[in-house]
Amino acid sequence: MTNIPQPYPPLAIIEERIFGESATVNPEKVAKSEASVGEAANLPDWLKERIKSVATQRSLVTPEQASPGQIWSLAYAGQHSGQQLSGRIPILLDEQREDGSWHGWIVSNDTDYAALDDVILDASESKISPLATMVQTWNSVQAQWDSDAPFLGQIQSAQLELLRAVSRIPPPQYASKGQPCHPTWREISPGILALTGQALGDADDPRWAYRRLYREFALACLPETPSEHEFDV
Repeated sequence: MTNIPQPYPPLAIIEERIFGESATVNPEKVAKSEASVGEAANLPDWLKERIKSVATQRSLVTPEQASPGQIWSLAYAGQHSGQQLSGRIPILLDEQREDGSWHGWIVSNDTDYAALDDVILDASESKISPLATMVQTWNSVQAQWDSDAPFLGQIQSAQLELLRAVSRIPPPQYASKGQPCHPTWREISPGILALTGQALGDADDPRWAYRRLYREFALACLPETPSEHEFDV
């Protein structure tokens, strides 16, 4: 595949965000760091404005308890390449386990990297932070909620059911290989659509590397929930 659009932020920034020496996938820190990168880089004005908008969170009323459909920045801890990692990462809560932990999906704002099983949320319509706009339904995890967790918003029950359906239904095998940076509507069931990215492309599609980074993080830092999705072309 040639002339592949280059998604933002670059993979190097995402890797540093997750596995850097001072790694903490903290939404506030991510927004500030990527905004400063955008100011320093030779980027077009429209892209600089987009980065600035990500750095601004909407005011949200924090619930006293966690419940399905909410997005929280939850604590993690682990080890990667001999380095201790700890911090917080946005997770959309699906259901609570008997041991008190929560099953959910990692959430990011890297919508340029969306594929058919990444659901893009509309921050202007949903009550969520613009830092939590893409749900990685292929990257399910278990995590503990705590009262110090920053609250990033809540989606409607119908949206949660849609996410559950996307996580259960594999992307259609007949789908033509696509590219990053191109949102599309995927029909999950007759008349039910989810806003996703295009199908994953060939080996040079940067979304493969993006997934490997985030899945490597999940396996290292959060109790893993088995997934049927493959991460090799």
